[in-house]
Amino acid sequence: MKGPRSQVALAALLFVAVSLVALTRAAAPSPPLGIPADWVGPWKQGDLLFGTDEPQQTYRQAVVGNGYMATVVGSPDIYVSGVFNGEESLSKRARLPATNAITVTNALHTGSALNIREGVFYRRSYFKPCIACAEADIEQRWYAHRFYPSLLVRTTVSPTNESITLTLANNNGTATTDLDLSPYGAPPGLAVIAGPTRLLETPKQQPTFVAVATNNVPDSITVNATGSSTTFYFITAIRTNHDSEYPIDAALTDLQNAQFMQGSLRKHHIEEWEKIWEAGIEVGARFELGQAVNSSIYYLLSSIRAGDYETNSSRFGSAFRVKSYSVSPGSLATTGYSGHSFWDGETWMYPTMALFYPEVARNLLQYRSDRIPEASANAALNGFKVGLKFPWESGYTGSEVCPWPPGLFEHHLMGDIALAVQQYWRLTRDKQWLKEEGINLAVGIAAFWISHVEWNSTTQKYSINHVLGPDEYATGPDNKGINDNAYTNTIARISIEFAAEAMQILGLKVDPVWLNISSNIYVPFNATGNFHPEYVGYEYGQVVKQADTILMGYPALDQLPEQVRRNDLEYYEEVTDINGPAMSWGMFAIGWLEVGEYQLAAKYFNQSYQLNLNLPFNAWQETVNGGCPHFITGAGGFLQGLWAGFGGVRILNDRVVFKPVLPEHTTYLKYRQFHYLGSQIDIAFDDKQITFGLTSQGAQALAVTSSKGDKQILGAKSPVILPTASAPFYLSAYPQ
Repeated sequence: MKGPRSQVALAALLFVAVSLVALTRAAAPSPPLGIPADWVGPWKQGDLLFGTDEPQQTYRQAVVGNGYMATVVGSPDIYVSGVFNGEESLSKRARLPATNAITVTNALHTGSALNIREGVFYRRSYFKPCIACAEADIEQRWYAHRFYPSLLVRTTVSPTNESITLTLANNNGTATTDLDLSPYGAPPGLAVIAGPTRLLETPKQQPTFVAVATNNVPDSITVNATGSSTTFYFITAIRTNHDSEYPIDAALTDLQNAQFMQGSLRKHHIEEWEKIWEAGIEVGARFELGQAVNSSIYYLLSSIRAGDYETNSSRFGSAFRVKSYSVSPGSLATTGYSGHSFWDGETWMYPTMALFYPEVARNLLQYRSDRIPEASANAALNGFKVGLKFPWESGYTGSEVCPWPPGLFEHHLMGDIALAVQQYWRLTRDKQWLKEEGINLAVGIAAFWISHVEWNSTTQKYSINHVLGPDEYATGPDNKGINDNAYTNTIARISIEFAAEAMQILGLKVDPVWLNISSNIYVPFNATGNFHPEYVGYEYGQVVKQADTILMGYPALDQLPEQVRRNDLEYYEEVTDINGPAMSWGMFAIGWLEVGEYQLAAKYFNQSYQLNLNLPFNAWQETVNGGCPHFITGAGGFLQGLWAGFGGVRILNDRVVFKPVLPEHTTYLKYRQFHYLGSQIDIAFDDKQITFGLTSQGAQALAVTSSKGDKQILGAKSPVILPTASAPFYLSAYPQ
């Protein structure tokens, strides 16, 4: 029998200082053949992905990015957040020619690695200048600097006792057709190109001006026989008029400052990633799952960062305004889906960010807030009297840039954004944010739904017509949508209810008509089958592209009877396209765990990632057959399966619920720096007990309550330890 001493021992094991733990504690199998000895340790910890051969296809290659810029390693392309080219529906992320896709052409490749913890890609090779000569080992490194976001760094390191000459080639591809780039004057050894984007999303938009400063890449470099390592730095600095008043001067200054401190660049970069990894998800004893978790978080954070702040000259050569941009399904490193923002940000990627990286999550909401004027104009343009209609596809301006006509009817996006606003409020209770930003989104979206509903004399309820739900196979007559999509109508109701709640919190008057409408929105239901048809007129057996109706249970958190929830899952698992997008399967896993079907949940959880990760660097793809490359939407859905599914996490109005169960073949799960009401909590559980440990205390005290009703205050030196069997657990403010 385990007594109190055993509990304390487990707590000590699970809450050892973050600086001493790896990203995952999964037990590693035997190291892969060919891995260098000094990479084995990070690989065993789940921090490093290794391949003896680098993939030639860019959809399988690793990405380096920092949320401001990103590139697929070795590709001829660099992309910068917020830089688009093209008119209206032809808008796409603008391509910059790569300046750092450098290869050593006369060396033999021996292996490559993506070090997830460091945010650095490594390529190793060797050069043998003559038969009698010793081999010279060469290591190339790529990283988009996390601390200095304007910098993209590539280095070559070679220790040798022989003088050798290495030949270089840069894969910068063809000239870009997205910007009018011209050379500008630069000091010897440096080059600057700069210019505006060629085509604008809207006539009112000003061109985006981009400046790129870089080292000149020579045809060869000579390494002298010093007996110690020699490092060559190839640094690129990129600035735009979104973040700098004088982009050319700023890029050149950043480059020169980086050259001056080049010996410490990697150190500062790694230190910044170490801070990021203080939060996250830890897996015990299942190695491949741990690697998938770590790489998924890495790829998400390579494409987005906290926004809307200004750094000063102590950090950069000149002020750097980090603006708020959203995230695209194909990451920041590709033009997948043209680099546009969809519901993917708020529904699939945002929730994990909100729990572990709230400043990054707030950036996604700020992107929408900044574009409220465009959303208001878009609503009026589409015949809605009031409210906010955000575009299904959004680029830089926030105007509609969707090239696919049915996409214009995907109005569920408004509800998806409202759910994200509600989640942020519930996690933070930040009344100042609600007053300044959240209320405008919440009320504007609610007003859109009020303008959208139509009284249906047959059902004696309000209908929402001419919409397209997440199931994009159901485009309706003439591609103008269907009526009363169950998920869309559900989140429309929730949007209005939350707006009313937010108004009451801020002392604003709520129109009773709104509440009457919200309580009378029609949701189709088949009483005979005791399940929800996807929409009015849905034909039994019709194939569905992706998770749609089942999203009513999660993430919408509609209070469905358990048998109805089960029936919805049973029906839609049979008709959902097996070749659909990856994120659907995580939603089935979450749903089956809700109703206690562990084996089915395990099946769909595995399906949510195992067939969509491209080895050796775990690059995501949209479907089992391919689709959008570097599909980080899939990463978002998969990660939710780990905390909303196996953690049973539900973020409610006055508490967070936990109903933990371990994934198969794991020994524990741990959520590091789970953010709630200004505090950070480490939450770890195995099959016997769960531990809540406070790592940072906010202004609001917290308490944990078990299903038996016993409540314990969470203190800095007093973790709460409870038997897992006494789930569910409730984390809440104290006093409540």
